[in-house]
Amino acid sequence: FSEQKLSDTLYKGIGIGFCGGFTTFSAFSFESYSLWKNHHIVEAFLYTSSSFIVGLAAITAGILLGGLLRK
Repeated sequence: FSEQKLSDTLYKGIGIGFCGGFTTFSAFSFESYSLWKNHHIVEAFLYTSSSFIVGLAAITAGILLGGLLRK
C-alpha cells in the first residue's frame, strides 16, 4: 500500500468543517431538548424556530452577497 496524505486544506475542511458541524448540531439539539425537558416549551419553540429562520436568512444573505461579489 502506498501512503497517501491528505492536503492541508482537505484535512482542515474535514477536521474543522465537517466534524465541527456535528458538535454545533449536537449542542443545538441538547439545548432544545433541555428546554423541552424542563418544561420551557415556549422557549424551546422560540429557540428552535428562531435558529431555523436565522439560519435560512444567513444562507440567503450569503447567496445574494456571493452573487453580487461575483459580478
